[in-house]
Amino acid sequence: MFQVVHISKYYDRFRLEDISLEIPKGYIVGVLGENGAGKSVLLKILLGYVKPDQGSLFMNGKNLWESGEVQREIKNELGFVLQEDFFSHYNTLLDNGLRYGKYYKDFSREEFWGYLQEFGLEKKRRYGNLSRGEKLKFQFAFALSHHPKLLLLDEPLGSFDLSFREKFLTYLSHFVADEEHSVVIVSHLTQELEQMADYIAILHKGHLLEFADIEELRERYRLVSGEKYKVNLLKQERVIYQENGVYNTKALVKHNQFRKYDKELLVEIPALEDIFYYRLKGLGWKGDGNR
Repeated sequence: MFQVVHISKYYDRFRLEDISLEIPKGYIVGVLGENGAGKSVLLKILLGYVKPDQGSLFMNGKNLWESGEVQREIKNELGFVLQEDFFSHYNTLLDNGLRYGKYYKDFSREEFWGYLQEFGLEKKRRYGNLSRGEKLKFQFAFALSHHPKLLLLDEPLGSFDLSFREKFLTYLSHFVADEEHSVVIVSHLTQELEQMADYIAILHKGHLLEFADIEELRERYRLVSGEKYKVNLLKQERVIYQENGVYNTKALVKHNQFRKYDKELLVEIPALEDIFYYRLKGLGWKGDGNR
């Protein structure tokens, strides 16, 4: 559905470097990265709000930046839920929906009103008076109402209450079920991305470290733990990062089906959280140590 081909964007203090990935139809793609990794910049480029300095974006074979007409056509197929406010703080939810809905050829005011009611949002409330979670609910209601092919979501899960989070995940599951729609969701919540995403992209300091089917990604590595001297016997070119504890040592290592391990070591398929943590630690990441 959507192809990102060698995208780069340069700022004074940040560079998004040579990003290439494909978003297939019918799947949820999770984008993971530490603060400042470039997740939001990438999302704005996908939405067409930021033009890359190099590279191209294609949706169903059409180049986003080919012409103004093509750009409008592609943007019509994109829905978003962003942390930044693109709607008027002074207008009511109803007025905002009708004002911006006219830019989308398939916008349905009836469906929009229905989603507002379903999400517990009063249509006469001012957008500026909503909480952060309510603003994201409104954006989600608006996005669904103009029938996009691709949903682009920026850290929505952490702002939703638990009851709506379950409803939100159900909507996403239904959205991609026909294998004609896709979702890109940026999040730092590794456990939830592991549950819902089919593909994972990991960004670090503007570079794409990983992009793969989540099961394929987990098969690339093993989490090995045991006595330090046993872990130290592993070939160093296989070790992504080793963490030495007082009583136990852990390491994320490259894996394939022909690899053999010492029988006294505990060898596990890593969780996404482990892959993210150890991959970044292996690159000198100074995180807070929490996983």
